[in-house]
Amino acid sequence: MNEKLQPETVDSKIERPPYVYHGSVDGDVVTFVPRSATERPDEEAAVYASPNIEIAKQSMANRFVTNGGVVNGRHFVCIPLTKENFIKKDTGGYLYKLPCDSFAPNEGRGFGDDEWVSYEDVHPLSVEYFPSLYDVLIGQGTEVYFITSKQVGEIEQLQDGDPEELERYLNALK
Repeated sequence: MNEKLQPETVDSKIERPPYVYHGSVDGDVVTFVPRSATERPDEEAAVYASPNIEIAKQSMANRFVTNGGVVNGRHFVCIPLTKENFIKKDTGGYLYKLPCDSFAPNEGRGFGDDEWVSYEDVHPLSVEYFPSLYDVLIGQGTEVYFITSKQVGEIEQLQDGDPEELERYLNALK
């Protein structure tokens, strides 16, 4: 079990943001309750958020995304659907603004300093609706790749390795 990162343990080099943000396709969340991330079974249940609005908006598409992140400053998501099928299923997303008092950086994991976790229930301060995930992603400069199921595994392997190799692979997808 990982040691809980309480706010008082935040490294003095990391400035506590006034708020963190959580993206979702669910627009009726009254309380965020810590839960396990299916892609990270070794981590304790938490509420995940980011002080980086671009990353939070990118996470609004998590229901569809198999691979994604930031490589050498490039935000990207990979969706194993055709563009046409994704747009048909795209009903938009919600960006929640959360108080930062119970959050701390998820050190050495996920998005690094741009990923924060809380092990407590969190009540959102506000929520904003975006009618199209695709428009939000493209509008903020996130690279969207529509991939095959075979490419999902290839990209997963590259994400665990050299960022330069992943970047070359993404360049070839364009």
